[in-house]
Amino acid sequence: MKTSRPEPLESRIAPATVFASPLTIDIFDADGTSAQDTTGETDANTNLGLNAAGKTVILGPGDKLVFDLNHNLKADGGEPVLVNITKGRAIVSMADLDGNGHLDPEELTGLIPGVGFAGTVTGDVGGSVITAFDEAANGGAGGLNFSAGKISLTNGVDLAGLTITGNVADFVVASGTISKLKVGKSIYGNSFAPSIEGGLFTGTALNGHTLNFGGGNKTPNTFTPAAGANGGSIVDVTLALGATDIRAGTGGDNVAGDAGNGGAITRLTILDGIDTGSIVGGDGGTSTAAKGGDGGAVTDLKFTAQVQSNSLGVVGGQGGDSTGANAGGAGGAVGNAKITLTDTNGGIDLGGGAGGAGGAT
Repeated sequence: MKTSRPEPLESRIAPATVFASPLTIDIFDADGTSAQDTTGETDANTNLGLNAAGKTVILGPGDKLVFDLNHNLKADGGEPVLVNITKGRAIVSMADLDGNGHLDPEELTGLIPGVGFAGTVTGDVGGSVITAFDEAANGGAGGLNFSAGKISLTNGVDLAGLTITGNVADFVVASGTISKLKVGKSIYGNSFAPSIEGGLFTGTALNGHTLNFGGGNKTPNTFTPAAGANGGSIVDVTLALGATDIRAGTGGDNVAGDAGNGGAITRLTILDGIDTGSIVGGDGGTSTAAKGGDGGAVTDLKFTAQVQSNSLGVVGGQGGDSTGANAGGAGGAVGNAKITLTDTNGGIDLGGGAGGAGGAT
């Protein structure tokens, strides 16, 4: 979908509304042509593994994806606005998950936001949300950050201001800080599923996991933060039913100066934890020339569970090591945590992270 730099003869000018079809596997512009019409969109479709079973579009500020129940290419009252973007750009994917030959409202399978993104998803995301948008790709038209046959997190990108009324079946990941995120309960799936069924991660916490956008599991490239960069934090997040795993990223190692601090987790609110297992601050990076990075703290946590089905761990990040006379990083603290459990089938582990070599806890 062309949302910027419109050609002189292009009929649709951004902001625009595109329409998911109830009759076929396609997303249409208002003129009835396929909205998957740029190199960035077709390449993303292929690289996410969707091919003929799905479609991807790039949406920009003010753009909307509507599920067109009567296929009249108009946003009629009562038709679901699946995605509404207020700032920035994102790749949006849909796939025919049930194999019935057309798209359904519950088949939104991925959101790949770029720099400065904010918006709302109404319903579930049946795959992953990850900041892997390449703003410079295809002459600035944008595309998926994809190299060596794998998806890559785009370094230094925050995710701020996303609301999802349903749940996310896979992961929510940003290379930078995640803030002002709200995720609800599943609308189309299991009503007791976590708000984020995979994990809520920043940066290096994604390493070792696979992603899914409706076209099978995809192993991303290993994420390495810039030298001395702080790990991404998780701030002002509210989850209706928690997440299976919540982890902030590790700070960047440094051979020429101080290492980066681990990402912190601050003002996280979980209205009902159910299956949440771990809430862990990021580890500090290591330095061979100066101070090791401090571990990320977990503070101002509000956690409630009617029935906590497993053990809960709330742990600060480990301080990073240093060498010689240089100080290691301090371990991340856990403080001002309010945890209310009506019933639990496991224990609770709360603790600050250990300091790095020469550091304190």
